[in-house]
Parts: sequence; C-alpha cells; structure tokens
Amino acid sequence: MTKRIVVNQSQGQCVDWDQPRQCPCSEGTCVAGYCQVQAWCPSLGDQNADSPPNGAVVETVEGLGHMHMKIMAGITFPEMGTDLFIYGHTDGAEDRFSNLTIAELLSLSDPPLLVEDITDSGALLAVSFNWDCEVTMDCEPTVVVKRLDTAGFVQKHSNRRGDGQTREAIYMFGLRILITSSGIGRQFSIQLIVVQIGSGLALLRISALAADFMMLRCFRDGLTRRAYRKCKVIATNDLSDLRDRLHHIKTKSRVRHRTGTNFKGDG
Repeated sequence: MTKRIVVNQSQGQCVDWDQPRQCPCSEGTCVAGYCQVQAWCPSLGDQNADSPPNGAVVETVEGLGHMHMKIMAGITFPEMGTDLFIYGHTDGAEDRFSNLTIAELLSLSDPPLLVEDITDSGALLAVSFNWDCEVTMDCEPTVVVKRLDTAGFVQKHSNRRGDGQTREAIYMFGLRILITSSGIGRQFSIQLIVVQIGSGLALLRISALAADFMMLRCFRDGLTRRAYRKCKVIATNDLSDLRDRLHHIKTKSRVRHRTGTNFKGDG
C-alpha cells in the first residue's frame, strides 16, 4: 500500500463531478445543470482522489522507496528432464532480484519510474522472466519490468454502520507486482538430426523427380522438352561391337596360351 483515504459517508444528495461532462440522468432528476441522485456523501471517487473531501483521513507510507523485497523465479521442462533452472543460481550470474528496493525495481522498468510516480495513484507492475535454454547447459533468463496500468491501482472497501445509512469508505492505493516465468527449452539429439537430414535428402530427391516430370511431360513446347532432355541425358556412341571383338580376341588368346603350354609339356 502506498496511500490510504478513509472518509465517513452517509446517504444524501451531493455533487459527484463539479466539472461539465456528459452523464445521463437515469436514476435522478436534473437540477440546476446537475444530475441529482441519492448517493454516499461526501463523494469519494477517482475524480477527487488527489484532493479528497474535507474530513477525509489521508495516510501515506513513508520510506516506500527503501523497502526491500526478494523475487525468486525458476522454470523446468518435464519432457526433457527434471532439472530446475533458478534465476541467479548459475556460477558467475548476478542475482539482482534477491535483495532490491522498491526504488530499484521501479528504475528497471521501461520507461524508468520514480517512487513519486506511484505514491498517489498506485501502479500495476509486471516482472517477466523469459527463458531460452539448452537443457544440458546452464541457463539464465532475460528479465523485463514493465508498467501495465495507465491510471493506477486501487482497492475499495466500505464498512456500514448502524441502520446502513452511514458507512466508512476506504480507498487503498498500492503497488501490485505480477511475476511470470516462461520460456523455451531445447535439447540436442543425434536421432532428431539424422531424421532431419534424411527428410531433407528425401525432399531433394522428390523435387528432382517432380521437376523432371513437369519439364518432360507437362510442357507442350517440344523445343523446351528437347532442350531439357539434352541437358539431362548425355548421348554416347554404341560400342557394343567393339566390346564383342575385344572379348573374342581375349578368348582366342587364352586358348592359344593353353595349347602352347600343353605342347611344351609333351616334348
């Protein structure tokens, strides 16, 4: 809590807004340019929180900027193991959120804030821990501090008395901090790499087959098909006769060699 306003009210007729504004008078009557309705008086609301009515008790917290706080955040990726990553627990990492003041936390926001900026109206502050981790290694998050509200943060309470015609209205302005921890976990896997490489090679082979089919079967232009076929197929001379002759010569040579060997043995 940064500030509290307490005012005693009773049922009556009072001016809620003293400046001209568009306001349909559905539950009362228009009197002298005002919408006159039954209300809790003196009026206390967002329109006069900075200057509460006479008789209101205003309390502010002294030394708010010097108050200390501790914020801890962690994350785990159950599908990749049981390791728990905690902010500031890595060797050599700076744990600036283990013991910091309200003023230091406000200075980390974007844009930076001062204690005076939130004392009268309060504020809603978000502290986000964003992790991007390789689960087999140490990991530290990126921390983002940002103000979420534009008009402050206030909680309203009232305590009725007697027959319900009087009450004690309480406005409490304060600093509310929302802490979130989220991220992405990655894990090296040789199996996944092999699968990805195989998939890529398969896609490349399919692409080549698809290109051949499109160029050789789907194009009506015969000149284009012949040019593509010429690039894909290399024509070579028919050497089948020459291979047959070489085979015949080698066969005769082996027969002659065997015959000569037999003659030498008989002599």
